[in-house]
Amino acid sequence: MPSIWWFNQQWNMRYQELKEYQAEHGDCLVPSRYHPNPALGMWVRNQRNAYSVWKNEKGKSSITPERIELLEQLGFVWDVQLMPSTWWFNQQWNM
Repeated sequence: MPSIWWFNQQWNMRYQELKEYQAEHGDCLVPSRYHPNPALGMWVRNQRNAYSVWKNEKGKSSITPERIELLEQLGFVWDVQLMPSTWWFNQQWNM
């Protein structure tokens, strides 16, 4: 079974990839099916899910307040349902 160290390394690696994505695209709205880096798209989705659990279950989640702060410093959007409908359309069709 992977260690906590391994999970932290994976998180840090994906965070760096997100920083690169943000620098290139100007946002952290990585599509779930991001063909150049599918693992990053899945990781972003997982961060949103972990945050939702953390928020609704008073901190009982794999995400920490420190990680939440790091993501928010990049302009991370926790609830993409609040995004304009054109973003949803483009996301669905990978535009």
